[in-house]
Amino acid sequence: MHKPSGGFLTFVRALPAHFRWRVLLAGLVYVGAAIGVEGLAGLCVTAEGTTRELTFSKPCWPIAVVVEESGEIVAMTIFILSVIAILAARTKAVTLKLPRSGSSPSTNLELRAAVFAPRCLCIICRFNSFEEDMIAIRKSPTLLLLMLGLFVVAPRLAQAEATLAQDVRLKEIIAGDHRSAENKARDQYRNPLETLTFFGIRPDMTVVEIYPGRGWYTEVLAPYLKGSGTLYAAEHPGDPSYAAVQESLKAFDQKVKAAPELYGEVKRTKLTKDGDIAPPGSADLVVTFRNVHSWIGSGTADESFAAMFRALKPGGVLGLVQHRGDPNVKHDPKAGSGYVTEDYVIELAKKAGFELAEKSEINANPKDTKDYAKGVWTLPPSLRLGDEDRDKYLAIGESDRMTLKFVKPMS
Repeated sequence: MHKPSGGFLTFVRALPAHFRWRVLLAGLVYVGAAIGVEGLAGLCVTAEGTTRELTFSKPCWPIAVVVEESGEIVAMTIFILSVIAILAARTKAVTLKLPRSGSSPSTNLELRAAVFAPRCLCIICRFNSFEEDMIAIRKSPTLLLLMLGLFVVAPRLAQAEATLAQDVRLKEIIAGDHRSAENKARDQYRNPLETLTFFGIRPDMTVVEIYPGRGWYTEVLAPYLKGSGTLYAAEHPGDPSYAAVQESLKAFDQKVKAAPELYGEVKRTKLTKDGDIAPPGSADLVVTFRNVHSWIGSGTADESFAAMFRALKPGGVLGLVQHRGDPNVKHDPKAGSGYVTEDYVIELAKKAGFELAEKSEINANPKDTKDYAKGVWTLPPSLRLGDEDRDKYLAIGESDRMTLKFVKPMS
């Protein structure tokens, strides 16, 4: 091999021909308005000047690939596109094979393409021959750095692909036929996909749902966690003097027993003053929806937050949704309206040992004036005033809600 006399191209030309990369990905040449069209084609130009058409069976952005002899540039291009791919955080894999110009089919170059929604296409090139791979790596410091970089990039890409699959599964469950039309109608106010995603749910988690009520969220959580995760339903301990609670407990029991294919793996516990809702330190995520006012009213808020804290692993998440009170209105020690100020809820959580990680306005409703005679139950779905101003309250919708994510400290 000749010693390079200077310059990058001189160095490349000095390499033996059979060591050179025949195919160079120069990058994305253009992106256009044709996204979503089936079978978009790119153009591959070989070092010898011949062209081949690349077609994709799935919608993607149009691309053009320029083929040269410089492995250094292909390495850098792959690295740059990999970074873009990480930022995109969405992936769909496609595999293409393209013969190398002047080579036999046995030495085909494989183009492994990962389409990153919505706009990025990353193509990683490798020779089928392991020996050629190793020679190319030894001859190219940049390629060696690329290979090391891919050890960092690949797990992120796999995680992005897994996240996309989880999102798709969660969407399918939320749209599932097992959910009633009445429950689905409330999605516009409860935003289950966005809320659970904000809390960071994964199908392999151990999750505790506090006070599942009639099972509105259980319809989503149980099928999502079935097989790879665990769901604890920490039910209300019961109150014979409170008919609504007793009816809710009965309805939940019937729901769970009527569909073992959906709820057969649910572990049922109770949230009491001194009991455990799940084995201590076992849960990745605890979720509670619109329950804080009940605990305040019964004088069990501190015990309830302590039970949730105790159930979580260090680093575990408490996801909380609650009717949000007006901060300019004096705090009601019984929370009789159902509304609680955000600051007071945060204070309760911090008192139990939690740290506030993040807030979201996913479940906010600026139309909610929070000044009704029957409190939050004036609004749908309760509509406690019956037909009185019914259309007005239906137009407002369900209550304005805080959505908070707390974390149990690692130590």
